[in-house]
Amino acid sequence: MSSAEKYIKTDYPVIDSDPHFNRVVRYLRGSDYASWGAITVAGPAAMLAFERIRPAAGPKGINVALGVATALGFMGGFLFAYQKSSPAIPWFNIANHKYHNADTTNESKSEN
Repeated sequence: MSSAEKYIKTDYPVIDSDPHFNRVVRYLRGSDYASWGAITVAGPAAMLAFERIRPAAGPKGINVALGVATALGFMGGFLFAYQKSSPAIPWFNIANHKYHNADTTNESKSEN
């Protein structure tokens, strides 16, 4: 049992307890992209629904709010997809080092 398996409870063995950002994004599944897209769309959709129920802004005021809601939904959706694909919280690892608790010999040759 590796040291990562002591702390991370999953149904499958942990491959990398500290995955590199590119590795996590590269291994996003279709369901991760679908959830990312759904969360991105949910923000502006909720804004439009609330605007229909009780209008709060003029035609120009809603454009800024929709842009902000879309940006927040995009970032929140990405964090959700990243967390689903990685066993860790979204703490982006952008450092390449040999202490990833994984055999990345094939990947390190292709990344260099």
